[in-house]
Amino acid sequence: MSLAKAALCAGLASLVFLLLFAKVALAPLPQSPPDYTLRVLAGSELGDMTSILAQASASTGVRVRLTTTDSFIAAQEVADGTAQRHYDAVWFASDDYFDLFSPAAKDLSGTTPIMSSPVVLAVRSSVARRLGWENGSATWADIAEAAASGHFTFGMTSPVTADAGLSGLVAAATATARAKGPLQEGQILATVPELTGLFHSQILSAPDSTDLTRVYLKELAHPEPGLPDGIIDNEADLIALKAEAPGGDPLTLVYPSNGVIEADYPLSMLTTARPAARTAFERLVGYLTSAAVQQQIMKTTHRRPVVPLPDSELPTGLDVLRSPNSATVQTLIDVYLGRLRAPGRTIYVLDTSASMKGQRLDDLKSALSALTGAGASPAGKFSEFRDGEEVTFLPFSYRPGPPTVFTIPGSDPGPTLADIRSDIRKLQARGRTAIYDSLVRAYQLLQAQDTKAPGRIDSIVLITDGGNDWGSGLGEFLAYYRSLWARSEPAPVYSIAVGEAELSELQQVADVTGGTLTNAEQEPLSALETIVEDIRGYQ
Repeated sequence: MSLAKAALCAGLASLVFLLLFAKVALAPLPQSPPDYTLRVLAGSELGDMTSILAQASASTGVRVRLTTTDSFIAAQEVADGTAQRHYDAVWFASDDYFDLFSPAAKDLSGTTPIMSSPVVLAVRSSVARRLGWENGSATWADIAEAAASGHFTFGMTSPVTADAGLSGLVAAATATARAKGPLQEGQILATVPELTGLFHSQILSAPDSTDLTRVYLKELAHPEPGLPDGIIDNEADLIALKAEAPGGDPLTLVYPSNGVIEADYPLSMLTTARPAARTAFERLVGYLTSAAVQQQIMKTTHRRPVVPLPDSELPTGLDVLRSPNSATVQTLIDVYLGRLRAPGRTIYVLDTSASMKGQRLDDLKSALSALTGAGASPAGKFSEFRDGEEVTFLPFSYRPGPPTVFTIPGSDPGPTLADIRSDIRKLQARGRTAIYDSLVRAYQLLQAQDTKAPGRIDSIVLITDGGNDWGSGLGEFLAYYRSLWARSEPAPVYSIAVGEAELSELQQVADVTGGTLTNAEQEPLSALETIVEDIRGYQ
């Protein structure tokens, strides 16, 4: 071939290449899915999914913004339409609470289980050896017998507010009733004697799994008389707790051999969500249920996969029970609150200083009255004062005022609840703020009441809007509190700050007593009534 002809061929080849390159360059590129922020109302324990959700965002373009709350409150917000204004989806350990509010269940769609975790026990190893449970197995009858005989005490989340507590209650009742399928409402009465022996040994309660494991871990780190022998909770949370717990007396996981309820963490769309949210939801669900991500979920959170995977390190062959219908669940919760568990004893330490005058005192009265059945909240029914419960109101300003004590009768509680509402209406605001003198008085009252009628779950609720400006200071109170340990474990203080309260001091009170501090001023979406109801999960 001549040089000229070769050059011509090379030129033509270059021209063809340039034309092809230009065509490819001008062709539209494949479009990646648009970014979308999916607003999800979720359980607090799902905070451990943060890293996986971040990877989901990078892979799918779906950013997940979790807002956490209790299951029961979420179901109420879906039922009354509040959630639909702020969220696209809901994600909790189960949908049992949504079923309790039938309108709420109708507002959910696309429900997809994402992972699972059975509700089991974590028991201190020394206790497991003493009770013969060191192989990780016991029946609910074994657990109830040990509890009734005084050889086993435990903590559990409230069935009113937390899926794990409700699952533990349902599993124990179903196994005790020897039900061949889901527990039936007519079978509950026969379980009461055995379950009473079990739940009267529940000495620790909390509104959700995060709080339960936090409190128990703190008690394990500084064991004192009255330390519960174990707790009932989701397997995944108990595995994480076991890894963090002190090594001197490690925890043993015990799997009830005659039945567990398994949470399957369903992710559901709200029917009011926009089409773009639905598309994002479907991309997120597809990502989370893929085999590779299911494997990662199991390794990261200790929850079980919902798709078949090899090499699971978690025990298999569990007897998984079916959940009962919503009417049975509601009856079981009523029986638990009224008959099964030990009645509570609470002292409400109420700031009635001059700065509480006006809206703050009105809100306080409304929140406390709601516990007598005067609230409009559907969830309030399960937060009301319970049969046999002892309630003391201790108003204070310059000094603690005269206490008023009420015991809720098992039959015809109406007149007593009316007396409570009347007492609350009489509260008036005046004077200065003697917080610590009033807390000391509350503990003195508890001591006297416990001596007269022991065996109750004690707590103190402090509601204040200011700093201590009269009487004893924080240091004197803490010295008094520590002196109480010589006799028994003192009750926790659950503080609610409704104004310019001294938050750093109240946080110290919470830390030392094992209670909590809620700053109502930082939670504009939560009324004081909701906060007071939430604290009922500890009582």
